[in-house]
Amino acid sequence: TLVAVEFGIILAALKTSNRVEDWQRLLFFDVAILSKPRRGVRSVDGLLAIVKQRLALWHQHQYTALYDEIRAISGHNIAAPVLPCRTPEEATEAARKRAIALVRDAQIQRAAAAFDATPPVQPNDETFDKMLAMHPQGRPQPTEAEAPPPDRDTVESIKITIGDIEKVLMPKKKGKAGSIDGMRPWHIRQMLKVAGAEGHIQGGLCDIVQRIARGNIPDHVRPYLGGAKLIALPKAGGKLRPIGMIAVLRVLAAGVLARQHKGDFASFFMSKNQFGVGVDRGSEIVVNVLQKVCADYTDIYRRGDCLDYVVCSIDVKNAFNDGRRGIMLQ
Repeated sequence: TLVAVEFGIILAALKTSNRVEDWQRLLFFDVAILSKPRRGVRSVDGLLAIVKQRLALWHQHQYTALYDEIRAISGHNIAAPVLPCRTPEEATEAARKRAIALVRDAQIQRAAAAFDATPPVQPNDETFDKMLAMHPQGRPQPTEAEAPPPDRDTVESIKITIGDIEKVLMPKKKGKAGSIDGMRPWHIRQMLKVAGAEGHIQGGLCDIVQRIARGNIPDHVRPYLGGAKLIALPKAGGKLRPIGMIAVLRVLAAGVLARQHKGDFASFFMSKNQFGVGVDRGSEIVVNVLQKVCADYTDIYRRGDCLDYVVCSIDVKNAFNDGRRGIMLQ
């Protein structure tokens, strides 16, 4: 209840302003107040005491002290740029401890998955260099010819209700990881249930998500809402698979827009002779049909008959990161 009330106050302040300071408070709030201690504290009373302590510092505007307090309680140095790599034995032991902790929290399914999950690569200098090489550097803003500004009437017509947001929130799993701001979908779901605070949170949340969907946010805030928290998973041959966790507020805005325009997306992509978007089990259908066709024509080829077709599979390297979406759609 205490957390929900304070979150409602932050949303209410943003509803009447668009100041960078209020956005900073919103983006810092969840990681400052709800970051779970890594060691030593497991009881409800112990966690509640920590949350109250953090809220007291928050009300006093002691943000630097709060950051230092979180770092001390968490038992790790947030600012450390290099961490030692784990040996396979250390990784197995870490997985065992995590599974035990999850069992104690009655999260049996996640505990079982802890042993099968591939642990992320340690964030050292080598990992950082590999991740940096996989992602393009900052580019200049696209010209109006490349990305024409949206029509003002179209932007103003974007309306988002709490029902729209709840439809996007409900399917999200409880353990869905947070982004740079630490906010998780489960946190918002729980705060929306708090009696006495749900009204303020509903109105403020609708306003914030609608503002993000319309692009009406300060320039200094956009890198944080548009960026992501990255982790690296190992692949064969020493390669890395980057996993990005974007801000939940941006997820809500994108999810609501996708649901509202689902029909438009489907009709657009259906006309492009593709089966990956807007087609139920489209990829599965394509794979099965191609396998059947290739098998049939292989028999024809073996009989010596002429073939007049070719199947070509193309995988564009890092296409998602290297190509401008607007130009692709054009």
